Amino acid sequence: MDYKAEEYWEGRLKANFSLSATGHSGFSLRYNRYMYKLKSGKLTQALTRHNINVKGARVLDIGCGTGFFVEYYLNKGARAVVGIDITDVSVDLLSKEFPGQHFYRLDISKGQYSGADKFDIINVFDVLYHIVDDGDFKSAIKNMAISARAGTWIFITDSLRPGLSGASHVRYRGLDNYRDILAQEGIDIVEVIPVLNLLGRPPVYCFHDTILEKILARLVELNRFFAYLADSLYCPFESAIMKLLSVARLRGMRSGEIFDNYPRSVIIFFLYGLYYCLTRRVKAILANTWSITGVAAFLIKKTLGTPYFVFAHGLDIYGVQADTKVYKLMRLVLQNASIVIVNSKFSANLVKSVIGKQERITVLNPAVDIKRFTPQAHSFDKKVEGKKMVLTVARLVESKNHESLIRAFAKVVKGVPEAICRIIGEGPLGPRLKELVNELDLVDKVIFAGNVPDLELAAYYHSCDVFVMVSKEIKERGEVEGFGIVFLEAAACAKPVIGSKSGGIPDAVIDGVTGILTDPLNEDEIARAIVRLLRDEKLAKALGENGRKRAETELTIENFGEKLKRIINK
Repeated sequence: MDYKAEEYWEGRLKANFSLSATGHSGFSLRYNRYMYKLKSGKLTQALTRHNINVKGARVLDIGCGTGFFVEYYLNKGARAVVGIDITDVSVDLLSKEFPGQHFYRLDISKGQYSGADKFDIINVFDVLYHIVDDGDFKSAIKNMAISARAGTWIFITDSLRPGLSGASHVRYRGLDNYRDILAQEGIDIVEVIPVLNLLGRPPVYCFHDTILEKILARLVELNRFFAYLADSLYCPFESAIMKLLSVARLRGMRSGEIFDNYPRSVIIFFLYGLYYCLTRRVKAILANTWSITGVAAFLIKKTLGTPYFVFAHGLDIYGVQADTKVYKLMRLVLQNASIVIVNSKFSANLVKSVIGKQERITVLNPAVDIKRFTPQAHSFDKKVEGKKMVLTVARLVESKNHESLIRAFAKVVKGVPEAICRIIGEGPLGPRLKELVNELDLVDKVIFAGNVPDLELAAYYHSCDVFVMVSKEIKERGEVEGFGIVFLEAAACAKPVIGSKSGGIPDAVIDGVTGILTDPLNEDEIARAIVRLLRDEKLAKALGENGRKRAETELTIENFGEKLKRIINK
């Protein structure tokens, strides 16, 4: 039967104007109240974390339903809440319940709010995934954006798992889908927050394709008591899981700090992974690094026998060589993996020195988004027109070797006076590097751009003539460039690149084909390479075109996925 949104929701809310109507209609009111309590708790955390003051704010609640979030924002001191909903019953009842606020019947996918004022906060909880048509979904985002101003905060909920639900009134989209469409309306994704894990779907979905699913589904159908019993057991379990997942933002591992809150992090991933393996019939685990998820995967293998594959990136191996305890743990995880997937030949040699088995190591170079990073003429920065632009994108830390680049650039401008250098990134060496620029009298030649939004990064690549990053190894601190994804991003934009003969960079830059490799400690060599590409436009163009061709044929996300499948299924 075709899904007609207005008829469906009008009937559903008329039959039961409660959180069970806007939540999971097959489960008890207690279940749905608890679910909404968790949602509002996560919203409160987000407001606090980003210092968003609701007091005095104007709020637009899209899909106001039974008024749960209207009441939430008013209790937090909002000056005004405007609610729009697809149903008459919602608008009529909420207008009576909240006489000082305004409510309108509107399908956001068909039209926009007609008020002249813009909103400080736009709340879109549990709405967009009920717009099943892709064209209507895009229209809804566009109409929503019209009611926003610069600085408006928008809160959206979605499963972000395409294909999860087969219900006619539900269509989940992935994060990439959201990112692309929101970007078209000038909206940046600031943060993705896990709101619900298990409670977002009734238990019968969580134990999908298992005997337990069939038993639960049958019991729930037989009697409301069994649904209530499922809720009673399920809600506390959900709360415990989410508390574990919210304990802390897991920090990156560094030698000597691995056990700072490390056991707790491993336990979280182990318990969560164990649950998934038991309920989803998981055949193999893919760990993004050995240090936390890898250790959890190792424990699951020892518990259930589930094999695992683990990625190694270079720095995660190189950086722990001097720490005996950490090294032993790393070796244990890597030795027990079915395959260690590395990003470069350099990383492969590092892993081989740890486990001694070349046949258990596979090189899989990272991928680049060739739709996002694509050749285009630059137009966003009129100030650099007529200049020769050298660009680097990296954190301002010693291993990225900005000092050698700046000293080399002082020599470049003597031969190419129209050259300028833009440095994107921030870090602890910022003040020192700016002092160096002053000492070398390069203030008018070197631009420190700081961090830039991800969505604007491609435009900066477009604006340059040459991309340069000459990273160096710092053995005593275990710092090295495992690959260098920025080289692929620049190459995908058809820009010639200059790298260094260090770490895994030779896998990212094919010397003489997509770019030029230099000695990171030889400033003269770096300067000659830059001058050569700024002067020889034919060579620069050829290297850029080769880089783009390589990105299109070898390093797409699709190719990465297919290669990864072959590795796992081998």
